[in-house]
Amino acid sequence: MKAFRGTFIAIFALILVWWVTQPSEIVKPSPTRLGDDAPSLFQFEKSALTRVDIVRSEETLSLAEQSDGAWLIEGPSWPAASSMVNRIKHQLHDLTARAAVVDNPDRPELYGLGTHAIRVTLTFRDRDPLTFEVGDPNPTSVSWYLRPLPGQTIFTAKKSAMDSFEMPITEFRERRFATFEATDADRIEASVAGHAPLTLQRTGKRAWALESPIEARASAEAARRLLGRISALKASDFGPDAPEDLAPFGLDQPRATLRVKFASRDELVLRIGQALTPEAGEKPVSDRERRAYMSIDGQPTIFIARDQLLSDFTEAPDQMRNLRFLRLESSTIAQYTLVLNDHDGLSTDAPITIRRTGDKWMWADGNLAAGSTTRRVTERASSLRAKEIAAERVSPQHGMDSPRLQLTLETDEGVVRVLSVGAEGPAEVVPAQPVPGPPGGAPINTEGPREERRFYAQADDDPMVYLIDSTILSTAEDLHREQSRKEDKRADRKARLEKIEAP
Repeated sequence: MKAFRGTFIAIFALILVWWVTQPSEIVKPSPTRLGDDAPSLFQFEKSALTRVDIVRSEETLSLAEQSDGAWLIEGPSWPAASSMVNRIKHQLHDLTARAAVVDNPDRPELYGLGTHAIRVTLTFRDRDPLTFEVGDPNPTSVSWYLRPLPGQTIFTAKKSAMDSFEMPITEFRERRFATFEATDADRIEASVAGHAPLTLQRTGKRAWALESPIEARASAEAARRLLGRISALKASDFGPDAPEDLAPFGLDQPRATLRVKFASRDELVLRIGQALTPEAGEKPVSDRERRAYMSIDGQPTIFIARDQLLSDFTEAPDQMRNLRFLRLESSTIAQYTLVLNDHDGLSTDAPITIRRTGDKWMWADGNLAAGSTTRRVTERASSLRAKEIAAERVSPQHGMDSPRLQLTLETDEGVVRVLSVGAEGPAEVVPAQPVPGPPGGAPINTEGPREERRFYAQADDDPMVYLIDSTILSTAEDLHREQSRKEDKRADRKARLEKIEAP
């Protein structure tokens, strides 16, 4: 045992030396609150912020407001994400500390506030800049350490106010790269490989015309949809800036070129190149998720975004035709006249005329037309949307020589439209619809399929013949019945008066 005594003593001495030489702080100390009142850190007007400089160990990121109000990332001159700029303004303009942690710490690096701290400087148009350092998350990760400069006090602030400054530069880039005001657009031109060129021209505030591949009135909804598909494009990733060779991206000979022309700005030209293919071993993507390289004339960056919008630009042109063929707003209708011919057992002895006075509808004799039917006639007529186009020109089979309904509508400005509803057309077969069962349960029944009646219709200024449902007819018949009841009551009153006055 004595032989090992010296060895034991030597081992003990080594352990003692190792323990004595270790740092006295091996874990981050618990925060020491300086007071219960959470101090206000920053107070400024959001609109006064003009610049944000974020200095990190690996890079400096500067966001600056331009003279036109847009924000750019300085250096590469990339558009800055408005959502990120607004987030910084919103989170910092009235930032209050959650706690004051420690004053003048011996080891600020324990809070992430050493040489590798992120330094942020906010510049304003009407006051001195604000500078602070961003450190690490606190142990619970719901707050972050920060230190306003000049000063030595470390505070904690909410995570959402601080964590954006650690995000990569791509998160500060604007991902919407083709934005514009749709109301300012007046022409759409699309050239897609394998398809005929598509051209739509604005002809009025809410009116568009198809110029190619066919000539026809275009649906305003279709035009808005096409414009919306472009302006909503959002980059999922970014390619290089101003590459010397566009061939690897398929942009030397793009699959599609989409042009939007405006009344008050330069045209926007979007080019769509090669679709990205999954790497070996990756799961195939659906058409909806497929991405492609894209570029905007005048912008150096190659963008990567979904190319699903091309399906809208390659649909059958008939689907873009205007099926709202009356083109009236119900609020502008000042008077209408309705005539029903003897179909389905209903006909008017004389035209029924309804006039609007203020917000009231009146019969031709000046009496108030109570109820909602008079209003529903204008609403149904103005929102009338055809199921489909039946023919380019009227023919005897459409029944327009003796229409079952003729509705003449006149606006406040004297614009007159005449709707004629003729013979009954082929019915529409509505697929079977399941009837919901109890909450959480399976459907208890299935309705259908069923047939819905459709009728040929035409507007006086449009050679097309459309197929519509029976909605406007049933509403007109309701009005006819109300007018008949009114006349019956009037005749009864007259008969009673005659009996009273008879000798």
